[in-house]
Amino acid sequence: MKRVLLIAVILTVALSGIYASPGSPIKKLEKLVENVEENHASFTDKDWKKIAETYDEIKAELKKEEFSNEELKEIGKLKGRLKGYLTQKKLKTLGKDIEEIASEVGGGIEGFFETLKKE
Repeated sequence: MKRVLLIAVILTVALSGIYASPGSPIKKLEKLVENVEENHASFTDKDWKKIAETYDEIKAELKKEEFSNEELKEIGKLKGRLKGYLTQKKLKTLGKDIEEIASEVGGGIEGFFETLKKE
């Protein structure tokens, strides 16, 4: 009985080591999120594209493994934090695009009426 218990403890420790290993997809996701949180203000569009590509690679790795409920909760939390920053970036880009379109449309309307006044 003690031998079975010892083997169970060893297996538990060994399997939990997968979560803690630096090459695990959870650790990769954690590092990616930390990088985004620390440096997002200075990212270029190229940086954001690389972040999205890296995230896609990590998601593919995550799908290949099974995780405990605790690990799944942590993965969800990390994904949520990252998606928050990605959404923020998209909203800022959308806002900028809308401003540009509004300026162009405004100029177009102004030019249209200037032309009508000349005739």
